Amino acid sequence: MKKKVITATVLTGGLLIFGLGNSFANDNGFELFKTDINKAQQQNYSDYITINGEGYTKKEFDDFKANEKLFEKLKQDENSSNDDTNKLQVQSMSEQSTSSDDKIKDDFVKQKVLYDKAKQKDLDISEEQASNYSKEVRENLEKSENRDQMKGVIAKYQDALGVSEEEYWENLTPQYQELISIGKLKANFISEELQKDNTTNSLRAAQSNELSSTPAEEKEAQDEWEEYGDQLVKDASVEIKNN
Repeated sequence: MKKKVITATVLTGGLLIFGLGNSFANDNGFELFKTDINKAQQQNYSDYITINGEGYTKKEFDDFKANEKLFEKLKQDENSSNDDTNKLQVQSMSEQSTSSDDKIKDDFVKQKVLYDKAKQKDLDISEEQASNYSKEVRENLEKSENRDQMKGVIAKYQDALGVSEEEYWENLTPQYQELISIGKLKANFISEELQKDNTTNSLRAAQSNELSSTPAEEKEAQDEWEEYGDQLVKDASVEIKNN
């Protein structure tokens, strides 16, 4: 049986999630990322930004910012490459990511308020579930056809973060916990949006014995999700301390 080929999809926070496909990483952007991470390590651990009463340190924010800048650089490299098989697929919380400080701040706030909302709706996963998922991802990586290449990508992150391989995977647990919970919130939100048109959906369900949706309805639900996140950011109480 043919082995799976792992694709590295990078999410906000330096999180690597592995799927199927042919995709490879290059070195562009990692040196700058390492410099930014080193600067972040020098920051103090007192609260820098407060979101709806919850405090986050300057280091947490600068770590996030460093990753956003890395994603932007990798996306630029991807777009400028003519080799379709030599790409690192990069994704952040926003499809139109920019490196502006205001945009990065909004992305940071959005991730935190969406996670809070997931917890409020009991859609968050436990630390144990996140840890098990991290182990599963690691096991799948070891079985992949391009294992050595993807481990090389992880080694770049380890070098920049100054952590061992074990520490790298352990550090992914809280990130998986946050982002997978947000994914559950998104799935729940979109499901509810698709069920709002009861008349159309009920008729379609009666005809097919199952609830279905059109591509147009799915796109509308996706747009509603983006607006929902943006509104949460606008409604959030955000305070930033001057350094």
